[in-house]
Amino acid sequence: MQIHNLQKSEKIKPSARVGRGGKRGTYSGKGIKGQRSRAGRKIKSALHELFLKFPKRRGITNNVNHFNKFAFGLSQIADLKDVNLKTLREAGFIPKSVKGNLKIKIIVSDGFNLDTPINVSGCFVSKKAEEQIIKAGGKVNKNK
Repeated sequence: MQIHNLQKSEKIKPSARVGRGGKRGTYSGKGIKGQRSRAGRKIKSALHELFLKFPKRRGITNNVNHFNKFAFGLSQIADLKDVNLKTLREAGFIPKSVKGNLKIKIIVSDGFNLDTPINVSGCFVSKKAEEQIIKAGGKVNKNK
């Protein structure tokens, strides 16, 4: 016996090659004509096509209404005489690392009545907070 006479006990069946003719007839199981029967077919999703039609908002310059927002209750700022950006930063209410557009609003704390007069400038103030500040003898300057 020599090496070229050796045979395997089981025959190896080759795997079927789809799309190249053979036992499946002229279309090889891919149907008749059209995009789906072609090699390397790529059918785009209708949803993806829809997304491509919408305008894109790229970059941070498009975000015009970006504000760092802070809200303070009257009970928090009752100790300050003047309330503005500078005094709020010095008191530690607004971190020094926060820069850019700031939107500061003074609101009413539940169950708190303001007794000491305070002067508010450069901040937004709710109607009820404004009433309490004026009632206590303070002033609200609405220049912003």
